[in-house]
Amino acid sequence: HDLFFLKYPHDFSKIDRWLYKKKTVFSCDKADHIIAISEATKADLINYLNIKEDKISVVYQSCASLFQEKETSSILSDYDLPSRYFLYVGTLNKRKNIQQLLRAIAKIPKKIRIPVVVVGGGTKSFMKSLMAQIESLGISNDVVFLGSVDNQSLKQIYHGAVCTVLTSFYEGFGIPIIESLFSRTPVIVSNVSALPEAAGDCGVQVDPSNVDELANALELFIVDTQIRNQFQRNMDRHLKQFSAKATADILHSTYQRFV
Repeated sequence: HDLFFLKYPHDFSKIDRWLYKKKTVFSCDKADHIIAISEATKADLINYLNIKEDKISVVYQSCASLFQEKETSSILSDYDLPSRYFLYVGTLNKRKNIQQLLRAIAKIPKKIRIPVVVVGGGTKSFMKSLMAQIESLGISNDVVFLGSVDNQSLKQIYHGAVCTVLTSFYEGFGIPIIESLFSRTPVIVSNVSALPEAAGDCGVQVDPSNVDELANALELFIVDTQIRNQFQRNMDRHLKQFSAKATADILHSTYQRFV
């Protein structure tokens, strides 16, 4: 899925790094073939572990079938959501770069600013630092934390968002991006790792280290009411490769080569 422990070794203990690398190197060496979840992960396998390119096949993953169903009801009344909002979905940690999203929200002029709805959670220490950042930026009224939600609710929350934002420094794939696109909501993603593959031409790509670039992308989605429709025109074509049938067929044919 990814080589996170090699890309960001400081996030792992010394024993975990040693164990993960030993197991991964052994598995790659003994395997008849390797399936990577993205072209980005394939490149990491080649660059970090010196695996031969012809030993690796890329098979994208899909997402839960619920998100692929076209019918989407209105937002659940259980959630008191703003009429317009950005959406973040995922674990809250430094690698996911939500701090940059908060800085970008703060840069948007108050008269046009819309809030960000956050689905997911993090450690107590990280959440404490996040709350301190929100207070220092003066955006306490512009961030809505929902915690964990069920998939039925999440699909509707995706559908109601102006766009979904995931500007991580590193992702092996990026399932929330696919879930969002199947829910007909465009995205803002980092221009690194596997996120451009997941997003395709259904959203805006930004440098995850450039807060002004992200703020400009967010503001574009606020002021341009047609941009959502423009990106939606690309979704059906782009999502064909991520459907359950397409990914299962490719996975099956990859296995069949070695039967």
